Amino acid sequence: MEATSGREVAVIEVGGMVCQNCVKHVNEALRQVPGVETVEVNLDKKQAQVIFDSGAASVAQLMQAVNGAGYDAKGVTRGKV
Repeated sequence: MEATSGREVAVIEVGGMVCQNCVKHVNEALRQVPGVETVEVNLDKKQAQVIFDSGAASVAQLMQAVNGAGYDAKGVTRGKV
């Protein structure tokens, strides 16, 4: 299967965030993934919105980053930017 690239947006539902320190950890973890352009983490909505280059990063990598930071990446909605 041929890889496609382009700017995409992924909205990841994040479980386990309870404070601004959690937001900081999720934000930092996602920014470490190569290809990530912007990250916005919303504590009230328990979501992280990530704009990334799909040729350099995958949704699986984004979810793995959230999980690796100690939180629960529950689901993703994605689309083109």
